[in-house]
Amino acid sequence: MNEVLNNIILMRKERGFSQENMADFLNMTQSGYSAIESGKRELKVVTIQQIAIIFKCNAIDILTYPKKYINPDDISINTGVKAFLQLELNSNKKNEVFKLMFGENNLEIFNK
Repeated sequence: MNEVLNNIILMRKERGFSQENMADFLNMTQSGYSAIESGKRELKVVTIQQIAIIFKCNAIDILTYPKKYINPDDISINTGVKAFLQLELNSNKKNEVFKLMFGENNLEIFNK
């Protein structure tokens, strides 16, 4: 848990927030918030979620800080990378490759 507390402290300082600011945001006393950061008071999941809202990030980003968690389900397959394949084929193989790649119906387009 110390690592999470260290992340919160670092993120708070990077954003220029004091412990008093955080306490106000969380609707608690400054000494209560200080006790959380020092590990004297339990850090609850709901508090991590509230801190994430203050920091405008996801709760998991607090746990993984400074790395940002990337959900594999959110990764787009379209990376913007284009690839080109160039083949030199004799004419009898060209038709076979086009059939394989594009199907029988599109073959006439490539023969024009």
